[in-house]
Parts: sequence; C-alpha cells; structure tokens
Amino acid sequence: MLNKLSKQSIASSRRRRLVRAVLRLALLTALFVLVAFPPRSKLDLQLLAWRRARWPPAPRLPLPEPRAGHVLGAPAAIPRLVLRTFWTRDPAAIAAAARNGSDPAKARLAWFSSWTNLNPAHIQLILDDAAGDAFVKSHFAKSVVDAYQKLPLVVQRADMIRYLMLYEFGGVYADMDTQCLLPVEEW
Repeated sequence: MLNKLSKQSIASSRRRRLVRAVLRLALLTALFVLVAFPPRSKLDLQLLAWRRARWPPAPRLPLPEPRAGHVLGAPAAIPRLVLRTFWTRDPAAIAAAARNGSDPAKARLAWFSSWTNLNPAHIQLILDDAAGDAFVKSHFAKSVVDAYQKLPLVVQRADMIRYLMLYEFGGVYADMDTQCLLPVEEW
C-alpha cells in the first residue's frame, strides 16, 4: 500500500513539474513571438490593447533629439536607430580607451565609427548598465522588471536589454565589436 502511494505521489509530482515546464515554455514562446513579430492583425491589436489596459506601462524616458533627416517611427520603415550596450555611453570615452590601450579591442573605435560614418542619419543609442536598468524600469511592466532583476549575471541582463530595446524602439542592434560595411538602407 505504501509503495503504491509513493509511486502515485512521484507520478503526480512529475506531472506537475511537466505542466509547469510546458507553461513556462508557452510563456517564453509568446514573449518571443511578440518581440520578433510585432502585432499586425486586428486581433493582435485588440490583445495588445487588453494587455496595456490591464498592465499600464511605466513612465517613459525621452529619446535623444533626432538629427536632420531622422525618420523615427516612419510607417513601413525601420526606425533610424543603432542600438547598443557597452560599459560607457560616452563616445569620447570609447575613443580614449581605444587610443590609450585600456580597451583590449584596439579596432573598437574604427568599428564604432563605421556605423556613424556609413549611417549619418541614424542615431546611435548606447546604454550602459545604469541606463539599461533605468530603461527597463521606465518602459516595462513590473513583471518584466522583476524578470530582468532576477537575472544573475550582468551579461544576461545585457542580452535581455537588446531584445527590450528592439521591442520598444525598433531599429538595428549592433554589438560594439561589429563593423558596419554597408549603409543600413542597402541591406
């Protein structure tokens, strides 16, 4: 009798863990679909409106002032933003680190400058760790902020910020060790 109860409780425990794992996978898949494929259909827009009504967005951080020729949010166009994460947001500090040798990637300044040189109408938005934390807290619901803060490593937070920046602003994400070889309009 005891052996039978043990087997039943083990089987029940396994079923519960499996159901939890399937629910987690479904939630992550839904989040990925929303990020990768922004809402387009009437039903998608209705679901998005329902979500926003249920969980109102946090206050927004202002975007940097656009340069001449900047088309942020033009219909059917990729916003002219180059999104990045790095230890500093200051382009002068990036240049100084490349020149004085404190940055192990000597070519980083050339990579960084290639994006500005080939895409002069684009704005480079660089977030450091503190700005990334402020961005997540000011643009997303508490559940997203909680998930972000529970990530144990800084590099995992940076990975999540990439997707959140693309979801919120659109544009192009480029790592700091990526060189631009063609203007974005020619991709």
